[in-house]
Amino acid sequence: METGEQLSLLRQIEDVQANPNLRLPAHDRFPHNHNRHTVKSVVFPDLLSSHRPLIISGYTSLSMMIEFLAECHQKLQADENAFDTIQILIGNEPHPTQRTTFRLKDSNLATEVQRYWLEERGISIFLCAKVIVAIELLRSGKVEARLSNQSRPLHAKIFRGDEAITLGSSNFSQSGLELQHEANSRYQREAEPERYQEACQMAESYWELGRDYQAELIELLELLLSVVTWQEAMARACAELLEGDWAIRYTQGLQYSDEAALWPSQYQGIAHALWVIENVGSVLVADATGSGKTKTGAHLIRSVMQKMWSTGRIKTEIPILLCPPSVEASWQEESQRCGQNTLTCSHGLLSNTTEDKREDVLRLIRRAQVLAVDEAHRFLNLKSTRTRQLFNNIADHVLLFTATPINRGPLDLIAIVDLLGADNFDDDLLDTLSRIRRRRGEDIAQAELEKIQRAIQRFTVRRTKTMLNRMIESNPEAFRNKHGVPCRYPKHVTDVYICDRNTATANKDRQLAAQIRETAAQLKGIQYVQKPIEVPDFYGGTHEQYLESRLSSAAALAMYYVMASLRSSRVRLIELIRGTEFAKTWGKISTRVKTQETGNVISGLQEKAGKPAQQTLDIPMPEWLTDPEQHEVASQDEIRLYERIEALVNQMSDGREAVKAKKLTDLLKKHGIVIAFDKSLITLADIHDRLRQHQGCEVMIATGTSKAERDKANRACQLGSQRKGVILLCSDAMSEGINLQQASAVVNLDMPTVVRVAEQRIGRIDRMDSPHPQIEVFFPKDSEEFILSSDQRFVDRMRFSSEMLGANIPLPNELLTGELQLSDTITRLNEVIEADTPADQLLDVFTPVRSLVEGESALVQRDIYERMRTSDARVIASVRALQRKRISIVSARRPWVFFAIAGTEWGAPRWVYLDSPQAKPVTDLEEVSQHLRNVLTDEVDNLPKDKLEQAARVLQDFLQL
Repeated sequence: METGEQLSLLRQIEDVQANPNLRLPAHDRFPHNHNRHTVKSVVFPDLLSSHRPLIISGYTSLSMMIEFLAECHQKLQADENAFDTIQILIGNEPHPTQRTTFRLKDSNLATEVQRYWLEERGISIFLCAKVIVAIELLRSGKVEARLSNQSRPLHAKIFRGDEAITLGSSNFSQSGLELQHEANSRYQREAEPERYQEACQMAESYWELGRDYQAELIELLELLLSVVTWQEAMARACAELLEGDWAIRYTQGLQYSDEAALWPSQYQGIAHALWVIENVGSVLVADATGSGKTKTGAHLIRSVMQKMWSTGRIKTEIPILLCPPSVEASWQEESQRCGQNTLTCSHGLLSNTTEDKREDVLRLIRRAQVLAVDEAHRFLNLKSTRTRQLFNNIADHVLLFTATPINRGPLDLIAIVDLLGADNFDDDLLDTLSRIRRRRGEDIAQAELEKIQRAIQRFTVRRTKTMLNRMIESNPEAFRNKHGVPCRYPKHVTDVYICDRNTATANKDRQLAAQIRETAAQLKGIQYVQKPIEVPDFYGGTHEQYLESRLSSAAALAMYYVMASLRSSRVRLIELIRGTEFAKTWGKISTRVKTQETGNVISGLQEKAGKPAQQTLDIPMPEWLTDPEQHEVASQDEIRLYERIEALVNQMSDGREAVKAKKLTDLLKKHGIVIAFDKSLITLADIHDRLRQHQGCEVMIATGTSKAERDKANRACQLGSQRKGVILLCSDAMSEGINLQQASAVVNLDMPTVVRVAEQRIGRIDRMDSPHPQIEVFFPKDSEEFILSSDQRFVDRMRFSSEMLGANIPLPNELLTGELQLSDTITRLNEVIEADTPADQLLDVFTPVRSLVEGESALVQRDIYERMRTSDARVIASVRALQRKRISIVSARRPWVFFAIAGTEWGAPRWVYLDSPQAKPVTDLEEVSQHLRNVLTDEVDNLPKDKLEQAARVLQDFLQL
């Protein structure tokens, strides 16, 4: 909004307090602003009654000059000979600017005038029609405009009429003519002819000092206020929000010569996040993987802190950032580069550290005014220790960063609400969440889910790869990596590789896998029911039904782990049955696997055999759940089944593992660096040993357990690396938060049954600053015997509520989402890559705005938006809504108004919609966008220029209430 003498959007004028009685001379001889007298009441009649009025004033008087020319136009309409020539000489100001940044060399007065009106002030919205009139008068030659053209500034204020002339301190502005105490002298031609002629001589002499300013003033007025179609106005309003240019002042940090500039997408992301923070307090940044999140996040934190400093709200100078240990160094480096002192803490400090050290971190979190969390999806388990620790913060602003905000479904949405801060949401949503919690997340209605999604959308900034690539296409030169190479997400080539051949050995392995599946189907899952079975309060069925579901789920879980382990590798299944050390010996593995022993189901069953939990349910139960002897018998039966599975594994060949190793070495013929993922550490160790026997390749393994291994992998695969012939074997601990974009191929050794995992793995090389125009991604194609069952009843058991089982056992995401067939996985992954909408349907706050200028339902054509998005002009469009023909008694047109208020140094852009002068203002972007869709139909016409005065009066009705 404008300030000072400029009329603001709300046309607010400071009340002038009554002054004590002043002994002032006659107002007609010494015009002043006191009590009911104003300078304007004398000067305007003098000038309007003259045939050749002359105004000499500083350039801040442009608004009042436009008001004056509008009155001149009215006189000319009544009498075309009312004026011969209207002369205007624009001079200097003693304090030319309120800018906070300066160039080393200031340019001439014309540039100063433009800078003042275009960058600092702007014309009031109420002058729209009058600006058009002023331009017409200038073009007709009726008005002659000049600009001071001397090295010595012109600071005179003279207003000459045919019968009187006034000169003194008053600028030709609202402040000078109406508000401020001023001292002026007025000489009338008849009463004081000599003084009048001398003053006129001075005015005419100064007039000669000016140069022609006619064309430049017309250009300035056109830039200040462009009268456009409603489509153009709508495009400019959307651009004010979407492009984010308003926030550039907050992103101007330190820039090193060896550092790539922020990409336009990063500037835009920061602006969007600042808008969200200003409106709702906290933000969830969920841009696509590979979009430069760490650099964007570091600059966003700095921008938030800078904005808090500028508004005087700073209390704690150092923001806190929680991030995975693998990216802690990257965050520190980016923070230092942008000049922001940020305290970075590893996620692990919240759960895996000494009590004293954890308490130190918690104290900092509780006191932080700005709290940022990277890879925030790691904090969506509301029962985990580190998640609960975050809920004690009292931060003014919480900044969450994750490319995959939704992993397990509706429960993740509830966790996001808690992380963003429940006090940022309305009572209606909190009541909904309370009801869902009482049901422990069961049976969430679609309406409840949509309500939560809409609420979180107000906090979300999210751009898909398709959106980001469109930004690159519109300005490719602005997207370059740190080596100066143009950036763009690479093209995906997705394919499969066959894990077993059509040989006698492979056929035998498939038969053995089928027998393993049949044997695993007989497992009870005793190890998963070692605690008393208690029916949750929220459960709606009978105790008998709950017991049946609980036992069937345990059996399904036991079968799942057997088949999932076999699908990874034979040695992984041996590890499950006998433990890590046994499996290493069995597989003759020399590579270090892990620091702690895992697996060994048989040992666990032997230890607990004959020791059933003390059950409290007062219903009939299987004897093996309650009777020690029967529990012993059942446990021994379970052990024999696992031993049977082990015997079958011993008969299998290593054909599948050999195929996977060969696939990796074959890819080195085309790719310099190949990355392979498997969630099993012992499978990676087995593949590592096989690859080491191959000549001509360097094999590395990185599982997240060793910082040295992780750093070595980062160096080998970071942007600009010259390494060739490298195969990097990774666990899913390396699938997020690190950049390995020098590699150009990803091989999934196991099947990522959740699209999120596939996205994260591929995201290590699928990055905007990838040096490769194309990357390849491979998935394993297993024979039917190795594929996990997609039988719906099995999947339903796998989806059994984690609230029921989660207290006793960790459930893999596959059990919560169900497994996808290979073709489904690839299809959905490609849809994610190409789609404008994220796979989890969590949209961002600007989606409604974006839909007005993009897509099939856009109101504004793309070419209009592209033309207007870079325009600096302030625009106004008036539209006529036709009367509703369904109601015959309505004869008047229904008025409505939409404001798109530009961002300023004081705040972010705003949208405001009013459906009537009495209506409550609507500011929610989704609601405003829907209102605009309702009123901007095909029947809406653009008003001609001669109706602008009428439109301004309608606008006045809205703003005076």
